Amino acid sequence: MSKTDISLYFANPSTPDQKKYEVLRALFYEKLPQNEVTEKFGYTDYTIQAIIRDFRQGKLIFFPLKKSGPKDRTISQEAKTKIISLRKQNLSSEDIYNRLLSENIKISSRTVERILDDEGFSKLPRRTNKGRGLTKKKTIIPEKSHQIEVSELVNQKLHCKTAGIFLLIPYLLKTNLPDIIQNSHFPETSEISKLNYLLSIISLKLIGQERLSQINDFSLDRGLGLFAGLNVLPKSTAISTYSYSIDKDAINLFQETFIKNLNGIDGSYYSGETINLDFHTIPHFGDNPPLDNHWSGSRNKALKSAYTFIAQDAESRITSYINADIKKGEESQEILHFVEYWISVKGIVNETLVFDSRLTDYDVLEKFNDPKIKFITLRRRGSKLVENAFSLPAESWTEIKLDIPKRKYNKFKVFEHVINLVKDGHPVREIIIKDHGRETPTFLVTNNFDFPIEKCVELYARRWRIENKIAELVKFFSLNALSSPIVIRIFMDVMLTMVADICYRLFARDICKFEDATPQTIFSKFIDVTGNIEIVDNEIIVQLRKNAHAPILISNPVFKKSYEIPWLNNMKLKYVWV
Repeated sequence: MSKTDISLYFANPSTPDQKKYEVLRALFYEKLPQNEVTEKFGYTDYTIQAIIRDFRQGKLIFFPLKKSGPKDRTISQEAKTKIISLRKQNLSSEDIYNRLLSENIKISSRTVERILDDEGFSKLPRRTNKGRGLTKKKTIIPEKSHQIEVSELVNQKLHCKTAGIFLLIPYLLKTNLPDIIQNSHFPETSEISKLNYLLSIISLKLIGQERLSQINDFSLDRGLGLFAGLNVLPKSTAISTYSYSIDKDAINLFQETFIKNLNGIDGSYYSGETINLDFHTIPHFGDNPPLDNHWSGSRNKALKSAYTFIAQDAESRITSYINADIKKGEESQEILHFVEYWISVKGIVNETLVFDSRLTDYDVLEKFNDPKIKFITLRRRGSKLVENAFSLPAESWTEIKLDIPKRKYNKFKVFEHVINLVKDGHPVREIIIKDHGRETPTFLVTNNFDFPIEKCVELYARRWRIENKIAELVKFFSLNALSSPIVIRIFMDVMLTMVADICYRLFARDICKFEDATPQTIFSKFIDVTGNIEIVDNEIIVQLRKNAHAPILISNPVFKKSYEIPWLNNMKLKYVWV
């Protein structure tokens, strides 16, 4: 503002208070007559008197006193004491600020620095990233994994991003998984037991983690570490090294023991009349050569992959067998290995095996006649077979209807007759199906002469359940996401995928209206919930955040109970929704 502007500012007051001030100054300091003042400022005599009155009564304050700020810092003595205590632990001001923030004490890092300076603390010498617990990528270096002691847990409160995983512990206990692992031939180290290693891998399976190599994303989650009985989950290198050290015999024995135990717990898990069988090609796109090329129907070409055989109870839809260690040229024999395995599990194969035409060959089918093992499969269509089927007279066909309401073509025509297998001449039923939505007939072959024709067709039609199961394993458990070309490691990976899937299946069976829900649905609605884990005396209290589906679990008797966790010194597990 120029000198001229300043003079105009005083000559022409712009605000009411400034005009009132100038009126009083003119009357009492400059001693001007009142009539001259009224004319100069445009006020009436009455207004002039009112201004004088208000000023004398203290109602007009032109220059109010400014209040000075606090001379001392507005910080509690408790917080100040905590800052000093943390500094004595050789923590920097930034570390102290982060520690206070984690305890919901909001004090700026600058204030922390000033308090330390007032108390006479000098600055810490500059530390390297490693000394500060940071890697080259500026990420925090997690603690080294070790088995957790009960004394470490008392009166602690841990946060877990996926605290809902603790809801699956009752099903790990129900399947006796901890005891089976403890009695297995899996290796272990002095610091981490085989149970801790297996639970670490299974925990990643249960939350749908894509690859074990990405375990470092959870290396600071103490809640997940507690789930596995560790302070934190092992690093990816430790998990990889461990999985490479497992041999095939140990995996096979574990699987057989696990399924045999599951069948003994509840016979309904494997009580279906049929078992669905199928292959799945797990592709691998790395450069390492150990894997063979196998045909992939989804990609319509052969590619480097792990060929996996899967068996599923058709009624309960629970997987009963999985094997990823299948060599090229031996695929057709795998069904015989399954039969041998299933006899060792149940003592008998009284179910009818259902599979498509590519699973095995006629040489293997003829072997099934001796032990009286039943099967339903497709016959590969040749032009001669199709021609003969179309030449059958109309009166030879019978119309049937399947009891599958959602099926688009549940009415079609069938023709049944007995044929003999090529080599040994064993009689089998051939059921030809037409008018079922396809141009060419379908040829169904079975050695089960007890089932009515409608049931044979319906049982094969429900073979899509194993295809759905494979789709679930691929979508949620990332079955196709191979991180290694080593077959044994792949076998271990898919076997633990089966264990995780069974836990989800048992969980779903206990939830009303969700009995047939997929693992993806169960995870998103019930398991993917954040929460805190509080350890009080001999009890682990899992505090889960309420969501729309929490009432279903709160009223469920399974989650009203407390459970002793054997890998945590039998501490009791309790669920609370907050």
